[in-house]
Amino acid sequence: MVAGKSIRSAGAAKLVLWWIVAGVWNGFMLILIAFFWGDPGEEDVVKIVSLFELVGLGILVWIVRRTWAWLRYGGSVLELASTPGVIGGKLEGQIQTGIHTFPAKPVRLVLTCLRRRRVKRRKESDTTTDVLWQADRTVGASRFIRGQHGLTIPLSIAIPYGLPGTDSSNPDDEIHWQLALSSDLPGVDFRAEFLVPVTVTVESRSDWTKEKVGGMADQERRADSPPDSSHDESRVSPIHIHGPTASITPGLSMEISIDLRKLRSFTPSRRMNTYPHFMSDVVWPATGAMMRRLDDDKAAGGKPGNIYVFRGGTDTERAVNLKRIKDWLGDGAWNLNRWKARGDVPGITKEQLGKIRAIC
Repeated sequence: MVAGKSIRSAGAAKLVLWWIVAGVWNGFMLILIAFFWGDPGEEDVVKIVSLFELVGLGILVWIVRRTWAWLRYGGSVLELASTPGVIGGKLEGQIQTGIHTFPAKPVRLVLTCLRRRRVKRRKESDTTTDVLWQADRTVGASRFIRGQHGLTIPLSIAIPYGLPGTDSSNPDDEIHWQLALSSDLPGVDFRAEFLVPVTVTVESRSDWTKEKVGGMADQERRADSPPDSSHDESRVSPIHIHGPTASITPGLSMEISIDLRKLRSFTPSRRMNTYPHFMSDVVWPATGAMMRRLDDDKAAGGKPGNIYVFRGGTDTERAVNLKRIKDWLGDGAWNLNRWKARGDVPGITKEQLGKIRAIC
């Protein structure tokens, strides 16, 4: 195995091809309709051709929506953690997308192993595509990471042992692995597809059968399932913030007791119980927002932040929790500056951002 590589989604070239297909199809059907139109003996032909033209219009509507999606979201980039993906192991990495708002529903990932065969019969040939194996995963918004160009979605799918690896050596009998990403969004839905390299490696585990991998997937789904909303959350409950913190203390995590009922009534649209959501209000786009809201009166000109009071039940507890967050972020990383200057307060600098150690 080697270091991961970046794979771009099928995009502009595929759209151009479909535009050509739609143009040729609709143009040819319209020519036939115009040629036979008005001929009393060719009414049945016109009706049949008109049905084919309806199919062409359906293709045209579809390609217009896909072009709209491309203009809105652009291309996506899959960054593999290692290359290739492992049969009897995992396909892991992250997908950089052009989605700028957190979707209301989880994003769906589908990994498919395809076999494409071309059967020649005299002067003609037929191509068939068979699905040898397929797995789907859903990724909730709590696991997304907001980047400068859009949301980044983590990828981790286990692959059972015994499946064929990527193979294009025989053009008449090829094996392809395809990863599809989809999300229902307002206006136009998001779609992206990638051809990914997957094969047997020295890390492949023969005991990863389809049944075992299926059980692993079920466990992941249960872990990602939202908690029962019927539970009483009016009590003071711990919020866990986990993140990659090897540069500070390996395996460090924080537990801060916050009154969830009061905090939700105060800021009903905010979610701060996950690492990505927390860091989006630290680094970007809401740079420094978390520091300004949690800060005490010492660094805010005598006025504490608007959720300072929810940091703990006593002044001592609030002080302890604040110190733990500051230590976790890094020495000198506690800054109240925004991304851009506002009034007399300058925007955050590159040096200040470089002191934040609690990010990848």
